[in-house]
Amino acid sequence: MVLPIWVFLISLAFNIIIKILTPFLGRFRSGIDSLLFCAVVAAFVGGPRSGLFYGFLIAASYYITSSRRWHHAAFVIPLVAFMGFLAGILEMPLVTLGLVIFFIYHAVSFVLFGLLLKNTGPGYTLFVILNFITTYALLVIAGPYLA
Repeated sequence: MVLPIWVFLISLAFNIIIKILTPFLGRFRSGIDSLLFCAVVAAFVGGPRSGLFYGFLIAASYYITSSRRWHHAAFVIPLVAFMGFLAGILEMPLVTLGLVIFFIYHAVSFVLFGLLLKNTGPGYTLFVILNFITTYALLVIAGPYLA
């Protein structure tokens, strides 16, 4: 049985490794992270409270270790935590769950950043695309270990 703490530690290591291996990408590596992956998988194996806790923890850790955009943290950290909680109350296969949470997260994110903060454009689109690829790939890789 996989414990949520291991999901968090692997996700944290992933984020740090990406930061170390891709300094040349700068802000273009935004989206290559394990935030949603961690929140969803922690919830999948540990329930809504684990999803909430580890979603909060991975998002906060991301901003502490990898990001200079602290003005986004006020939205992203609670949103990732809530997505972890939501993932814990939904019952569906892991990859399907991850994709549902991904689309809910980015719909809310688009409203927050796009409509309210007027902070979307080509960079935001690239972020969503990279985040989809990363989240989907991590879920597919983890799936066999959690079945």
